[in-house]
Amino acid sequence: RRPSPKHNNLKNIQSGLNKGQYFALFLIHIIIISYLCKRLSNTLQRQLIEHQYIYQTTMIGLLGSGSWATAIVKILLEKQDRRINWWVREEEAITVLREEKHNPLYLSEAYIDTDRTNISSDIREVIEKSDDIYLVMPSAFLDKALKGVPRELLRTKRFISAVKGIVPEYTT
Repeated sequence: RRPSPKHNNLKNIQSGLNKGQYFALFLIHIIIISYLCKRLSNTLQRQLIEHQYIYQTTMIGLLGSGSWATAIVKILLEKQDRRINWWVREEEAITVLREEKHNPLYLSEAYIDTDRTNISSDIREVIEKSDDIYLVMPSAFLDKALKGVPRELLRTKRFISAVKGIVPEYTT
């Protein structure tokens, strides 16, 4: 197999250099590569910081109050230093959550940092105050829960589905 003409040209250039020149060329390559890596590193670092800022300043709303919702609230509060809006249907559960810092009906051993959680029984308020909406409820209750919420309000939000099951009425 014959080497390509480009390969021959490079080989000729390299063979015409003395050791000092070859070493200088090698150092120039190292400097250029280091510079490019540094620029790439700075760019990636800047993008990561911007992403973290956007993620941390995005307000999360969570709709649902069962075991699955309680677990996700706990994870969101532990993984990020942020506040969240949480829709809980029953007022009694909200009272206990605020006072005792756990969900009395589901996953009661899980501690909830209520200082960083806006808990409300007003689903519209939670949606209005949030950028990203986590849907965390059985599928059978989804339609009923969102019934009074204007479609215009929902159009401006990003939804993350953690819905359990399918809605039989909409499968045909």
